[in-house]
Amino acid sequence: MSREIEFRGFHEAPAYTGKEAKALWVYGFYKEEGGSHWIIDGNSSYVVDPESIGQFTGFKDKDLKKIFERDIIHQDGIVAEVIFRYGCFFISAPGDTGVVMSELATDFHNLADEYKKKKERPFCKLEIIGDTFNDSELLKQAS
Repeated sequence: MSREIEFRGFHEAPAYTGKEAKALWVYGFYKEEGGSHWIIDGNSSYVVDPESIGQFTGFKDKDLKKIFERDIIHQDGIVAEVIFRYGCFFISAPGDTGVVMSELATDFHNLADEYKKKKERPFCKLEIIGDTFNDSELLKQAS
């Protein structure tokens, strides 16, 4: 059994794209060294803000976007954060202890074997609406 291991982080230093400089999300492997936090994408290494680092959960939302730790998701009027705790990814609404993502998928949505093989079908009806690094006000509004 294999799963995709990928991290993302918000690049602290501006990246130059054309005429203007802007900070951006970078994706790849995570490394911490000498107090600096890095995302390495195979070609380049980027220093990232440690508060922005999140791991890919192995699930995708309804639009087939990868769901990462620290994403803010929405489904059926509920806004929640994706967190990693006790060796598992949880979906946790403000004031809630959370639901393990794999239990949610198995118990409530009865994913078919086809999905497990293809991994291209969206996870539930979840929609990524932001992340805790840039959009933390979404969680405050939900509580």
